[in-house]
Amino acid sequence: MQINSLSIYQIFFMLSVLLLLVYDMFKKEKTVQEAKFAIAIAICAFLLYVQGANQLLLVPGVVIFYFMGRFYGRIDDIPVALLAVGYVFIASIYSSTSFVAEVALLGLLGSVDFGRQIANNSNRGNIVIETRRDVLQFFLGVVLLLAFYFISLQSAKALTLLLLIFGYIIADFALTHKDGALYRFIYSMERQGTLLGEGAIMLGIGTLATIAILGSSAQIMIALSALFLGDSIATMIGINLRGPKLPYNKRKSVSGSLAYFIVVSLVAYQLVGIVGIALGAIAAIAEGVRTPLDDNLFVAIILIFFLLLA
Repeated sequence: MQINSLSIYQIFFMLSVLLLLVYDMFKKEKTVQEAKFAIAIAICAFLLYVQGANQLLLVPGVVIFYFMGRFYGRIDDIPVALLAVGYVFIASIYSSTSFVAEVALLGLLGSVDFGRQIANNSNRGNIVIETRRDVLQFFLGVVLLLAFYFISLQSAKALTLLLLIFGYIIADFALTHKDGALYRFIYSMERQGTLLGEGAIMLGIGTLATIAILGSSAQIMIALSALFLGDSIATMIGINLRGPKLPYNKRKSVSGSLAYFIVVSLVAYQLVGIVGIALGAIAAIAEGVRTPLDDNLFVAIILIFFLLLA
């Protein structure tokens, strides 16, 4: 598998994503979804101009995914999510699934309140809860890696998008039926003090960024190995082995970071050779750095940057 060269369009789109994230991190208002949505639409207008008239599905798509994220946890989000499923199928006929992923990413970035996500993501350490989460995360990662390895790039991207939307539907149903078995099962895997599905949303947006910006199966598989396999293995090793902490982040263990590096490096080495070990090291360092962003988002951004340069 060969990694594609960096393009001006990829640079611009990544800068657009960073603009939305930075705006959210340094906002003063408590509710700024409308302002972020306006930024996302402005970016869409530019992309529409750059990409040409065949991209007329761009703005409607951003609107659909914006409201899917904005209505998260409400019963009226399910029809919007089903509309998003239809959009994926229709837009994929007239454009690439990479374009559809870009649309979904901009829409969701415009709707998610990252400040709230970060504030609620502080309680961790319950071994049973973490293990349940990580086993499921690892399993999903294996499924996605197999998809990108065995089927076409566009089909694998479409499958990833549909799985993301399906996750929204499940979480919406669970949050609106809190006396049901589904809610109890999903919540049994959540950290204390978090809204149901918050961690999954951050993981989903990081995944969306990789399939939207990266242009080859090898690139995407390396990023997914970090987000799904490396992250889950690192957590399971870290909470079970304990041991010394990282000097630059006392919440992360050396054993967990080492496990993260080994997993990502093994996958990356199989795909791109010796440079894969360097990518594994970069991912492990990024995962251990403490930032205002969710780990999955920060690692995705760092890996996308270096994969585009590779």
